[in-house]
Amino acid sequence: MIFKFDTEYNLKTLTAMVKTIRKTTRKLRTVLLWICTIIVFIVALLFSVPLGILEVEADFSIIIMWIAVVFLVFVMIFEDRIGGFFIRKSLNPSLKTVKTTFMSEGYTAETEMGVSDFKYNTIRMIVETDDYFVFIFEKKHAQIIKKEGIFVGTLEDFYTFITKVTGKKIKKI
Repeated sequence: MIFKFDTEYNLKTLTAMVKTIRKTTRKLRTVLLWICTIIVFIVALLFSVPLGILEVEADFSIIIMWIAVVFLVFVMIFEDRIGGFFIRKSLNPSLKTVKTTFMSEGYTAETEMGVSDFKYNTIRMIVETDDYFVFIFEKKHAQIIKKEGIFVGTLEDFYTFITKVTGKKIKKI
């Protein structure tokens, strides 16, 4: 059985891939970063609010500290989009469109630069979002397939096929 997908690696696609990696293989890192951000916020609050007899004036260092805190919170909130943006900026233009063909012995990803072959046993985890399938190989290495990009086969048959050939269940997020 053969399945074919077209996927464009645009900002939306890459943001979804970064988000998927963050919610699966990098989950602990994300929790630790949020804890650190909350601690920094509390420390900034303690240093800028007068406590008892201590008077705190809004001097230059407090203003800089709050600018840093706001920047840190902004980065944490938009982490996925920022990651997707930088991946897209570093991506070779000839790799932005990928035609992926799934066969029983493995799958291929074809770009303007050439064709790459992959074996199913290298996939560590398969994750499904509303719009994509993400094949995670390592903590920072993944491939994303757009569901709407299927032009040979059906999604229902693909679910059955990919779980059978990889031996992995598809994790939904």
